[in-house]
Amino acid sequence: MPDQAARAAAWGVFAQKALALPFVVGINHFSWVDEPKGGRGAPHCLPAGPCGEDSNCGLISVDGENYTALQTEISRVLAEAEGI
Repeated sequence: MPDQAARAAAWGVFAQKALALPFVVGINHFSWVDEPKGGRGAPHCLPAGPCGEDSNCGLISVDGENYTALQTEISRVLAEAEGI
């Protein structure tokens, strides 16, 4: 995604389409906080070093900054979820 506004809009489209499917009973969000750039870095990675998620996947940044556009879109869609 080019920016947080685009990320929020994409989440809204995904969520509304998913909730409109008759066999979907709910949705969730992958992660509360982003993973650090380069991944988490864990001793079980071969070779040892960065591995795992390395993306803008949380509701807040690794520095604790809110992704307000995404949080607002999630609140808006979930408030309407029962009627979708």
